[in-house]
Amino acid sequence: MTIETGILGVLISLILAVLAGGVWLGRLAERVRNNKDDILDSKQIVKEFQVENKKEHRDMITRLDKILRNGYDSE
Repeated sequence: MTIETGILGVLISLILAVLAGGVWLGRLAERVRNNKDDILDSKQIVKEFQVENKKEHRDMITRLDKILRNGYDSE
């Protein structure tokens, strides 16, 4: 009788663990769905920052090119 009780206890524990895991995954999926807009916004901000960086680098290269061609005083 103790073996059957032990097996029953293990089965109940496994079932509860699976249910708890399902609830946890459901909550995680809901949080991801709710934060999708924030994730997209942050990706857009990164893209804009990269574009600004590229423009600054282009401007800096243009200035350095001018300085190298004409000298520092001509800037």
